[in-house]
Amino acid sequence: MNDLLEAVTTAHGGSDRWNAVRSVDVTFNFDIDQKLAANQRERAFSVAAKNGYLVAFAHTYFPGVGHVGKDGNHYRWIPVPYTNDATKY
Repeated sequence: MNDLLEAVTTAHGGSDRWNAVRSVDVTFNFDIDQKLAANQRERAFSVAAKNGYLVAFAHTYFPGVGHVGKDGNHYRWIPVPYTNDATKY
């Protein structure tokens, strides 16, 4: 399971990689085995969506924490709502 979560949190290190959230069959030059990478992303996103895991993406739009939801044959990013409550303190 940790491998799946790591794939979810590390496979998408930039805004250009957001397409991989929508379509997990998108691969990148750094994927040594592109078919295996796409399969792993599908597994990771499927598990994250099914179980409602809270995931974090580096180098993405604020907030970089949220959920992955199934949307037909694709996945969608559901960011955690952010509220600045600093004025309460």
